[in-house]
Amino acid sequence: MKSEIKGVWFTTARRFVRERYGPEAHEAIAAAVDAEHYTALSDPLASEWYPEEALQQGMAAMGRILAHGDAERLGLALEACTDLGINHFFRALIRLGSPAMVLRKVPTMWGLIRRGDAVVTAEADDEQATIRYERFPYFYDANYRLMTLASLRTVVRICGGCVPRVEIVSYERDALSVNVSYGERRDSRP
Repeated sequence: MKSEIKGVWFTTARRFVRERYGPEAHEAIAAAVDAEHYTALSDPLASEWYPEEALQQGMAAMGRILAHGDAERLGLALEACTDLGINHFFRALIRLGSPAMVLRKVPTMWGLIRRGDAVVTAEADDEQATIRYERFPYFYDANYRLMTLASLRTVVRICGGCVPRVEIVSYERDALSVNVSYGERRDSRP
């Protein structure tokens, strides 16, 4: 089965780009993708499923238009976009859990926003986690690796009150292994 992504990613990206960079930037990004994916970026529906290629082309356009080819800037934009996309209810739930508990839920979260043949596993303890993605043929694209790091960093920052160290252990065309180190929480939330 070909990979598909839920439209909520596109609606969040549209909101992020319009709020942070303006409607002209959003229109430029939508215009930069193939015609068959234009609607996914220009006027997405949160409940719709879109081909993974729409996201791939959208991230590439964001990299060119918003980050001017700078991978670090694109990573920061993807992190901010992820932060915006975590709604208030989900944010409250994340804050109730430890980084280990939340990261063990990554396979479930993946299944809510993607469908296809990918397999995601997570192992976590009080100090670190390893997340492994397999059978997802997009990790050759550096933007997917950036997005994965940004997403994991954001989730742990929200629930753990700290900025974790998130590192790629290895990757192949269709697999990625990531180590997330979070150690102690910085804030005093119970």
